[in-house]
Amino acid sequence: MKTRFSFILCFFVWATAFAQNTLVIGKVANNNARISAIDLQVNHRFLDGNVDTYESNILEDGTFAFAVQIDEPQTVNLLYARNNALLYLEPNDTLRINFDANTFKFSFKFGGRSGGNNTYLNEYFKKYPRELDPFKYLQYRFGPFWYKIDPDKDYAMRAKTKTDFLQSINKAKEEASSSLAFHNLNKPDALTDDFVEFMEAEIYYDWAYHKLLFGDIYKGVHGLDDSYFDFLADVPLQHEQIGSHWYQMFLLAYINRSYKNQEQKEENPFAGQYKLASTVLSSKAMAYVQSEMVSLGFYKKYLDSTLPIYSKFIDENPYSQFDDKAIFAFQKAMKTAAGTAAPDFALQEVATPNLSNLKGKVVLLNFWATWCRPCLKKMKDMKPIQEELGNNVTFVHIAFDKNQEHWESFIDKHGYDGIHLLAPAGINSEIAQKYDVKALPQYFIIDKNGNFAEKPPVYSTENLKASLTYLNR
Repeated sequence: MKTRFSFILCFFVWATAFAQNTLVIGKVANNNARISAIDLQVNHRFLDGNVDTYESNILEDGTFAFAVQIDEPQTVNLLYARNNALLYLEPNDTLRINFDANTFKFSFKFGGRSGGNNTYLNEYFKKYPRELDPFKYLQYRFGPFWYKIDPDKDYAMRAKTKTDFLQSINKAKEEASSSLAFHNLNKPDALTDDFVEFMEAEIYYDWAYHKLLFGDIYKGVHGLDDSYFDFLADVPLQHEQIGSHWYQMFLLAYINRSYKNQEQKEENPFAGQYKLASTVLSSKAMAYVQSEMVSLGFYKKYLDSTLPIYSKFIDENPYSQFDDKAIFAFQKAMKTAAGTAAPDFALQEVATPNLSNLKGKVVLLNFWATWCRPCLKKMKDMKPIQEELGNNVTFVHIAFDKNQEHWESFIDKHGYDGIHLLAPAGINSEIAQKYDVKALPQYFIIDKNGNFAEKPPVYSTENLKASLTYLNR
């Protein structure tokens, strides 16, 4: 969701607007490029599954302002031109920011209640930089969980010896923790109590998450035995700072590993992890993990076995701020649940037939783009299936490309068969909104009656082929 805030030069209106929000005001020096707007992105997916982007216009003198809804202490992302920086905000906070357009984050000056917090955080990230582009992170699957890791840290895990890598992350944790404690001791009024707790969580669980990842992903490479994971017995699972990114990531990785090591497992691993969370977690930590498991269960199409834990969560969870995430996942799953009528569409710009005209045939509806690497791999995987089942299954490929000429030549070059349609507006196109496609690649199976059919819980060419063959029986 994007919220636009425009300056209103009236103190009464300002005071009313900001009374129940976190206030961020600032000024850009040397805005010579005449950048007209600045954004503040608040990622609160951990609470309700949403990301809010607030937009403020920049006045002639470089000033801007945001009134932001913050429910838990957390970091937010300031976006100016092609630059971005992490800031820290608390509920009912105030923050003043001054920066130079030519040097951006290296020129930040902070004030307000959260000024000291952000001055410290800015210096922390200079020493321990963090990649802010999520698309640059590498991902490794471990069971149903996907570890995410900065490429530089991944390289260190592969290139260094076990001893050297562990020494490096231990040293970083100790130095960062000591620096925070020293700063807080010598300047006791500079940092808020919540910020100190937040940073303690970020530093500690950054270490715990990456140490766990190192063991799970590089166990074979470095010859680690099971005793390596003994450190987990000393890692506290409960912490009040649920807004800490690394605490969230550690909780999910820990629950995933613990469930993977259980002898008794369920067909729906997310239902299994939901139940495990109730035995080892409590308070907001349990609510967070269980809301994630409900969402993932619906997302991965374990509909029947996720419905009971969804109902249990809505009935019993005392932290209502997590409810919306589970409810949204439920509503989205029901929209594309097996047996539900698939929305009709017709992309007139390429004169395609309506979906309703394809009734009587099984349809595989594939959303992709020529610039999407995972999409190209899936297109390659589908090619032999399409060649084998093409007489019985209609493959409809909808591309989110803007350049029609490039798209057409790309299809010809690679010899992709099937019906090819173009939706140049991408996720903003009518068909993407009808099918709730917000990321690529994405696909749906539609049966002969025009209804959504079950997709394989785990995608593979074998599972996809089996599902399509079964529907044609």
